[in-house]
Amino acid sequence: MSDLTAYAFETVTVASANVASSLSKEVYEIEGQLPVKAATITIGTGPRISYIFGGVTVGSATGHIGSPFGVIPLEGHQQVRDFRTTSISSGTAGSIMVTYWH
Repeated sequence: MSDLTAYAFETVTVASANVASSLSKEVYEIEGQLPVKAATITIGTGPRISYIFGGVTVGSATGHIGSPFGVIPLEGHQQVRDFRTTSISSGTAGSIMVTYWH
């Protein structure tokens, strides 16, 4: 990512009970800015999460598994737009921290 510039950051609450959370379009698509090219996601200290890049519905048994302090790199606008996540632990929400790059 040496040729990219970080331009936005957000913390997203990762819902539980198979409720999908997504990244905030109003944060990564800023009018007058270059389009998002990548995102770096760090998983918070809460429960493990399940995540997808699109194509299926995310659930506690569907998707990739991410553990606390893990990093998820997203490349390209489509992966950023289609990213969905949920907490694997029922009744326990988590969080992810996201830096956007263009």
